[in-house]
Amino acid sequence: MAKIYLYLGRRDKKGLKLVSVLEGPATAPVRLRDVKLLNLPGNMEQEVARIVHDNRMYWEPWLESADCYESLKKAVRSRGYTQVPAHSNPLYLGDRIRRQAAVPPSKPVPSMLRRVR
Repeated sequence: MAKIYLYLGRRDKKGLKLVSVLEGPATAPVRLRDVKLLNLPGNMEQEVARIVHDNRMYWEPWLESADCYESLKKAVRSRGYTQVPAHSNPLYLGDRIRRQAAVPPSKPVPSMLRRVR
């Protein structure tokens, strides 16, 4: 089982908020359309859905597996995110037990490359 990071990525790629760390099969970066697809326990699903709903204007939920938080930061920065927090404290702290998550089937999302002038 790999660590799956559920995070909110800012739509203009200027920031990132870590929501929760889950366990599950390794996955490429996937935009999460619905929190119900993760099959989380009821109270955790409601709280994560509330966090996503409250931040829906500028942020969108993403799932990505990584060995550690440092490798997640590198991968996210390589895709163009500029302000990544140095700490790995998630927004959801209801229970500190890592939960098993079902990753929704999806194709990896291609990202645009920026030209450096």
